[in-house]
Amino acid sequence: MEDDTYWNEDYYNGHLTSSTPITHGGSLLDDYPSSLLYFAVFCCVLFITIGVPGNLLTICALTKAKKLHNATTAFIINLSIADLLFCGFNLPLVVSTFLHRGWVHGELLCQLFPFFRYSNVAVSLFSVLAITINRYVMIAHQQFYPRLYQFWSLAASILAIWLFSFGTLVPTLLGVWGRFGFDPKVGSCSIIPVNNKSPKAFLFIVAFGLPCIVIVICYVRIFWIVRQTQKAARKTQNQRTRITPDHSGPIKPLDPKRAKREARDLRLIKMILVIFFSFVACYLPVTLVKVFGKEETLPVTNICGYILIFMSACINPIIYVLMSTEYRKAYKDLFTWKNPQRRPGVELPSSGSHTSKM
Repeated sequence: MEDDTYWNEDYYNGHLTSSTPITHGGSLLDDYPSSLLYFAVFCCVLFITIGVPGNLLTICALTKAKKLHNATTAFIINLSIADLLFCGFNLPLVVSTFLHRGWVHGELLCQLFPFFRYSNVAVSLFSVLAITINRYVMIAHQQFYPRLYQFWSLAASILAIWLFSFGTLVPTLLGVWGRFGFDPKVGSCSIIPVNNKSPKAFLFIVAFGLPCIVIVICYVRIFWIVRQTQKAARKTQNQRTRITPDHSGPIKPLDPKRAKREARDLRLIKMILVIFFSFVACYLPVTLVKVFGKEETLPVTNICGYILIFMSACINPIIYVLMSTEYRKAYKDLFTWKNPQRRPGVELPSSGSHTSKM
């Protein structure tokens, strides 16, 4: 059966050229119902509408909020930049791919599309990993925190995240370790094996599996330390209650400022944990299929899996608003003409401070 796609010898040899418009024919999306693809387009447009302004506002608001200037905020801004790039660059091309049931933007963008997509995923997860390690050091090894999270070490960490995430895929971009190109089996541009060699398994282990394992271990350790600290505090308080005479008056907390700071840090940890679990929930289904299974799954299952991935780039600002009063205030202050007023009794950290106001 004829179609309006022109397949040339270069494509069959594994090379998509700029003279090869891939619009119909030979693509997985050809057999998908139009209603399903239109639903995917609607979701992608919605994610762009939420994700671009949401992540941009997050970057601006947290940059402006000086009392939130700390290592955690720096990594959250880094995460927002990666999500903004995904929403602004990748998602519009996804919309076009669904509408045309194939790729129509030439070879260069067909290579850059998966390059930025996979790299941004790595930047996002490594940013969450960096936040988790930051919280772990803050709680478990406070004596090392000031040295580990100075300005230059923090800048070096962020630079390393980007260099590693993008640098790992440079061999694939050059066609040395797999290649980027149009894959009819997925109906879009992706990583294609060359001589049965592909970086997908490596990326799954190094850029997904290992970070997730480290994050889980850190959080288990964090919550164990928090629980032990709370038990010790209650035990000390009970001992003071038993040894204090009745006429000595009410017993005050051992350290109100410390208790308040620990409660604030715990709320921050819970927020980052929600971000991590939402990331895993969005990426794990399709990631497992890509590495271990066949991608020619049921249309609804396949599209829903990709919708989850696309949604991950726009939900973090929503999490910030729902779970952090300080972040909500930062968003609000962004639209005021005057600088946020310092409230009485609120301790403001310097840019090198490790405490986070939640």
